[in-house]
Amino acid sequence: MEKLLLNYFDHSMYGIAVYERICEGKYRFIFYNDAGRKMDGVEGVNYKGKFIEELFPNVLEFGIFDVLEKVYQTEKTQEHKLKSYRHEDGSYMYRTNKIQKLENDWLVCTYHDESKIFDLKDQLDKDYHTFADIQNYSSNKVKGDFSMIHSLLDDTSPLDQYDKIKKIKKHLLNIEDKFDFLTSLVNRGMRKLRNEVF
Repeated sequence: MEKLLLNYFDHSMYGIAVYERICEGKYRFIFYNDAGRKMDGVEGVNYKGKFIEELFPNVLEFGIFDVLEKVYQTEKTQEHKLKSYRHEDGSYMYRTNKIQKLENDWLVCTYHDESKIFDLKDQLDKDYHTFADIQNYSSNKVKGDFSMIHSLLDDTSPLDQYDKIKKIKKHLLNIEDKFDFLTSLVNRGMRKLRNEVF
């Protein structure tokens, strides 16, 4: 049964690591499938018998040992959301780990790579702020020129008609320039979105 299980783990598209608990806070690798090692950037590394912190020195930062211990003691499956784990090379990975205990007391951690989803979310947040800036610019700057034109048209004082037309023309030119600028911003934002998402 154990051999069949490890064979299934080995061919899974999810990252799977199997740990043996030596004592509280000490877990060593029994098994670590190809998909998991590829996601975690440790392909070709000899993992068998090594403790988790030997492969991932920053592991204490995200509290997985607490979850492993809880699952070991309670035998209840737990989910551990990992927002970001920093590799030694400075890159980040994002994971959601599902941890369960087997009958032989081994702990199985199953996870999938969510890095692209988080990267996309971060980029969408930036794009949102870009378009929010465009909206603010259009409602404040462009609207200001329209308001000035309206006030000039509503002005009943004996202002020279030539001066009035001159001022209106100036504000219309301002609006035209601002619309050109807005169009440029929107086009740039749309191109960026298309390249990132599609």
